[in-house]
Amino acid sequence: MLQTTITCFQFCIFRGSVRTVKGDYATILTFLLLLVLLELYPLVALFTEPDLASKLLQHRMTIWLLALMWHGLAVLMIFALLKLKNMVSLFRGTLAAYFGVFVLFQLMGVLLQFIGLETLPSGIRTLLLLVWFSWSCCVFGYVFGSALSIKFYLGVIVALLVNVVSYVLAFVVIGSIVSKELLEIFLQHVRS
Repeated sequence: MLQTTITCFQFCIFRGSVRTVKGDYATILTFLLLLVLLELYPLVALFTEPDLASKLLQHRMTIWLLALMWHGLAVLMIFALLKLKNMVSLFRGTLAAYFGVFVLFQLMGVLLQFIGLETLPSGIRTLLLLVWFSWSCCVFGYVFGSALSIKFYLGVIVALLVNVVSYVLAFVVIGSIVSKELLEIFLQHVRS
């Protein structure tokens, strides 16, 4: 797991290859569980009103279910893409790299929230978030480019499509289960 984590750090500076990642199931499962657990904090931190944040925490199981479904659908899409390219042998390494990089960027997002972005001017705060988001898109593109042996810009497009499509599908499925109270919490936040 340590070697995979180091490789994920290398991906963040656009070094390494999916072919060198030792994707054992324990590492993949650990990264996935960390990722699902980390989904809750950035979401709750968006709600500055304590009342709305505590109401949101009451629905944490739904949020975790949404995250599990989102990443589960991403796994299926990654498998399908590798199958199309006849590169299924890279599946575990790709998953380990994908989830490992995702965990690193989630941790960076949590760190950005801890350093008190609210105290910064809105322009600097927006710039930091834009750099963080752009960098993460590029790193995911690098991972997919390495896994699928495609050009970098195509890797970025594939990474965006995999994440957006899997999230939207998960939200549609979970949305039919989500309570009206949870939807009202999000609507209250959007209105304020």
